[in-house]
Amino acid sequence: MTSIWLFFLVATVVATAQPRTQTPRHPLAQPTVVDVATAVSVIRSDSRTPATLQFQSVGVREPDKAVYIRSADSIRQEVQCVCYDPQQRITYEISVDPARRTVTEFKRLDDVQPLISPFEFDTIQAIVHRNVLFRRALERRGIPIDSVVVEPWASGVPRSSFPGRLVRCIFFVRSNGEMRYDRPIEGLHMLVNTSTRQAMEVHDKFIVPVADPAVLPKASKRPKVKPQLRTKGDQQLVSWNNWSFRWVLQPKDGLVLYDVAWNDNGRRRPVAHRLALSEMFVPYGDTSAAWTWRTAFDAGEYGVGLSSRPLTRGLDVPANASTAPIVIVDRAGNPINIPDAVAWYEKPSGLLWRHVNLETDVVSSKSGTEFTIQHCATVGNYDYMISWIFAQDGTIKFDVALTGVMLAKGTGDTVWSQNLDSRKTSHMIQPRLLAPFHQHFFSVRLDLDVDGPENSVHELDIWSPPAGQENRSLNAMMIDDWEFRFEHEARSSVKPSAARRWNIQHASTTNSFGMPTAYCLVPGINAQPFLKPEAAPRKRAAFIDHSLWVTRHNDNELYAAGPYPNQSSSGEGLPRYVADNESIRNRDVVVWYTFGVTHVTRPEDWPIMPVEHAGFSLMPMGFFNHNPTIR
Repeated sequence: MTSIWLFFLVATVVATAQPRTQTPRHPLAQPTVVDVATAVSVIRSDSRTPATLQFQSVGVREPDKAVYIRSADSIRQEVQCVCYDPQQRITYEISVDPARRTVTEFKRLDDVQPLISPFEFDTIQAIVHRNVLFRRALERRGIPIDSVVVEPWASGVPRSSFPGRLVRCIFFVRSNGEMRYDRPIEGLHMLVNTSTRQAMEVHDKFIVPVADPAVLPKASKRPKVKPQLRTKGDQQLVSWNNWSFRWVLQPKDGLVLYDVAWNDNGRRRPVAHRLALSEMFVPYGDTSAAWTWRTAFDAGEYGVGLSSRPLTRGLDVPANASTAPIVIVDRAGNPINIPDAVAWYEKPSGLLWRHVNLETDVVSSKSGTEFTIQHCATVGNYDYMISWIFAQDGTIKFDVALTGVMLAKGTGDTVWSQNLDSRKTSHMIQPRLLAPFHQHFFSVRLDLDVDGPENSVHELDIWSPPAGQENRSLNAMMIDDWEFRFEHEARSSVKPSAARRWNIQHASTTNSFGMPTAYCLVPGINAQPFLKPEAAPRKRAAFIDHSLWVTRHNDNELYAAGPYPNQSSSGEGLPRYVADNESIRNRDVVVWYTFGVTHVTRPEDWPIMPVEHAGFSLMPMGFFNHNPTIR
């Protein structure tokens, strides 16, 4: 949802890159400019490619898990391009082997709409600007058309009711030539058909005065620093402390980690095959017609990886961070380099453990370090810093830092009053501006292979029995351990009153005293959805119905709301994945965890929000025989 002119400020178009002969690369190697240029050239020369084909995204085509585990060294890197033909209204998934310059898969998808690329914005703006009703609406408000910023949103209109490619447009007034979220044009929005290049609906209900510009902080100076943490050889293969893993930044998922393992005194012990954000869902609580449809699927409709922006050492990340670029494509297939899109670094984590011997007064303590790998996605007004953090004690943390600018709503009110109806769904953040309450939901797909792929998932609840034989002194804390057997059983939610958590444990491997080796999913902050189950957006985002889902592993099941949620119907994604109710006991399973943040807006969040953190932890539970940081 970021404006196209801002996009070009942080990206470099590499139109001169020429395909050339390549040597085969690792199957999970991040595509380079040469890889992308080669893939585009091969696709353009294929006889099946329509002349009007447009490129939406490019990334790594992930090999099947079984093939990868069996023969990762013998398979080649493949680049997958998701393309769209606006003339035929058909989506294509086309994969290319850059080293051999051959198309390996040419898949036509007739009934899906790909994500909205930032490179479509100029076309959408042209459609809006030539609309007569839109021009008249601006004239009534006294707003010059060249001062208006058009921001496209996914329409939410399902393909079953309309086959074309639709977007909804909201509008803002520039201040000093800049795109600003503090000056919404309230009461005016449009539904645009990009397939026919026409506006289908123009909603011009009422006129609200445009708010005065907020005072924004000046941009920080970019310090000149050199990274201190060096990675030798393949930058995507990370080895730190006892941890090792490989990373890729995919256009939809963002940062994906593979082959996560722990070196246990020279023995490689697998922990996870693949860890990644699967979907983000942001429903707003304002009940007016201009807001009820604002329920963004930030990963599937816009692309968390595609929305990545450069990170600055010394500001966004520590000065000792190492960084790497990613490459995306414009609609014509020209490679675009985004520098410093991924960063990784180590930093002190504070006290690792401590004890004082009260007899000898000897202090035993140890300070720790953590390793973080992260990227930042700017999806319209919000910025999400997404991090995977590895600790020395075997813990893996997933953290989202939410910041950016709240989506504001124009109002005629200049003074807050407790009697205002708008107060029920929003708070005033400055005169003539409200910020509606909303939620952010993050679904993370965890393909855990704890000591191997044969795992089972157990739900652990702590409870206190009633007074009686089991609880004579009224102090008992007991654990209920319930093993999920089938997919339908394995739909659960957080329960703070029971300290609920979930163990992912190996079918037969135990530690030295017979306890199953496991990793425990420990919830952090979470929220229950306020969007009613009967609401159409909730049916499209059914993954938020439960905090936890468990599915049998399937290479084609990667996204909680389905691979193409743009204009999707209800029941896609996880409801479809579990429909066959497969057995998940001692199998290769995938755990899906969803956590939420409820944003009750406040003036202190304006004009730029202080960071709020949310996430969860994967902690070893019997995976080791003792504290692994004590040797």
